Amino acid sequence: MNKKLLTIGLLAIATVFTSCKKDEDAPDDSDNNVWSKGEKTFTKASNADWTLSANQDKITDDVIFTRQDTKPIYNNQHYQDSLGRDATTDELGDDFWFNNAAAVGGTHGVLWGIVDTTGQGWDEDFSLIAKPGKPANFVSFHALASMITSLNDGENVIGFNGEGEVAHEGGGTNDGTVMKELEGVELAAYIVDEDIYFYIEFIEWGDNASGGALSYKRTTK
Repeated sequence: MNKKLLTIGLLAIATVFTSCKKDEDAPDDSDNNVWSKGEKTFTKASNADWTLSANQDKITDDVIFTRQDTKPIYNNQHYQDSLGRDATTDELGDDFWFNNAAAVGGTHGVLWGIVDTTGQGWDEDFSLIAKPGKPANFVSFHALASMITSLNDGENVIGFNGEGEVAHEGGGTNDGTVMKELEGVELAAYIVDEDIYFYIEFIEWGDNASGGALSYKRTTK
């Protein structure tokens, strides 16, 4: 892992960003902890009741994805286990935007990575490719969305930090997100405590006004 100290003119504070190049020695998908044998499509329609199991995607006993009528997707099971209830919209917003001490940038217990840039038209020097089977370059859901938003704006992202900010080549940072831009990007998710990786691609991300429509396809064990 290569580490770069990027001096960011943000509040005059120097922030350390980690930049990791693609690891050519990473294991292939035959490893048991990389799910790639099957595929599942999950859809949560606009204004659907996200508390019903039919509108939740149970990935493992500890990770169940869904989306409310607004806000990002989240791990519903985390809130059931830790609080004994569902998340409020304020809690989901605070988690995503790092507005509380325990904020993780989105999906509790799950990190995200970009696994392929083919056809995206991004800067060819983009080096933060994630490889399922290796934790390098897997980041919070917020940081992932920030990276994709910056790349689609023509910036070359060279690093990221723990608060969802990404660093651009030549200076500057961004933590803004356009969630619709996640559609069609080949991604992977990493369930940290269980050491499980799977591939995932968003098909539809409805805006908040649409009632939180969500659709994606992912690989299974």
